[in-house]
Amino acid sequence: MIPTEILYRIFDNLDTETIVFSIQCVCKRLYAVANTYQKYKLQLKFISQHKFYMVCRAIRPDNVISLILSDGNKTPGQIRLFFSLIRIQDYTRLQTITLILITEVDLKTILEHMTTLNSLISLSITFDENSSYSTEIVHLLSSVIGRRSLRKLDLTMEDKMINDLVWPVECSFQHLRLFNSVDIEQLCTILHCSSHLKTISIRDCIISNLTQLESIVSNGTRYPQVTSLTLEDIQTDMEMIKLLLSLTPSLVHLKLIGHGTALFNGSHWEQFIKAKLPALDRFEFMIHKNVDVSLDSDDLESLIAPFRTPFWLETKHWHVTCVDIRQCLVVNLHSIPVCASKVDYYPKSYKISCSTAPALDCDSKKMDNIRQLRINLSEMMAHDAIEQVRIKKNEQTNFGLQLYL
Repeated sequence: MIPTEILYRIFDNLDTETIVFSIQCVCKRLYAVANTYQKYKLQLKFISQHKFYMVCRAIRPDNVISLILSDGNKTPGQIRLFFSLIRIQDYTRLQTITLILITEVDLKTILEHMTTLNSLISLSITFDENSSYSTEIVHLLSSVIGRRSLRKLDLTMEDKMINDLVWPVECSFQHLRLFNSVDIEQLCTILHCSSHLKTISIRDCIISNLTQLESIVSNGTRYPQVTSLTLEDIQTDMEMIKLLLSLTPSLVHLKLIGHGTALFNGSHWEQFIKAKLPALDRFEFMIHKNVDVSLDSDDLESLIAPFRTPFWLETKHWHVTCVDIRQCLVVNLHSIPVCASKVDYYPKSYKISCSTAPALDCDSKKMDNIRQLRINLSEMMAHDAIEQVRIKKNEQTNFGLQLYL
């Protein structure tokens, strides 16, 4: 007979639906073991309504450590339905909560009872963009941010709401992701109040003028506790980004996604990293810029030439690829592997590229982080039709030449 502890370890690697609808039905012993298992992770984002009711009835609230609820297209109204069936305060062992596209009414319900969740270490909230939020919601959320048990916070909301939040004097979380643009004053407030913060990810930092940021940096303001920084949609120049990064001198990991011609300069990056970010070990980026005309191979080579120095290739082992997407008049410069999780796919005939990485190494690693690939099938089909016409014309021409010869 397999020991119960071993079965628990097996359950740790199974999803809730498999345990409830398959394992639990095998025999009385497995039914009993499933009832005493205390690490259920309820991922209800894609569950059918029929199974939703069954899961809610089958699992004791105090056996759940993780909860994911969604009001997305496939499960509209799920969050309100869930809270009509259960009491959140009964989930005494709950460590992680993820709420996707939640409305103000439902958010208010859970925030008011969150003080009872003493084991909560991770909170992720994506707000319904069609809902408006009152000062009461801002106040409740500000209170939750100050919970001592909280270690990870992930918020997606209106920029104004982020900037209206009142951050406690001493926050305990170590990981923060705000999928919003945050103004520089609010960012400094967050960092000042978060002495335990290790990783932070924001969409962009709004800097009204260079003088404002220069003043902050010249005052000696630094946040050495931060070792990982991600900016997911930067729209700034090199001087701004240098000043911003000067606030976090202990960075080990830096990830930048955005737009800016000045950010293509490998020499400037090399000098800055040597002087201001000596501990940086992992530098990921995907930067694009618009061009008036398509570039050729020589143009691309000149862009990545500054990234072929010993600093990039031998000291840091950082490789880059530069791609000219001819159809869009856009040039992308990115580290390898591609750091963006969502990318647009273009066939080879749409683009030319140049890389500092060996060909085999580049091909094997470049897709590692991609989770969503967008493909414009209509455009590709139209392009393929044009290419087929060109091929037929070439075949006819070649055939004619062969006859002539």
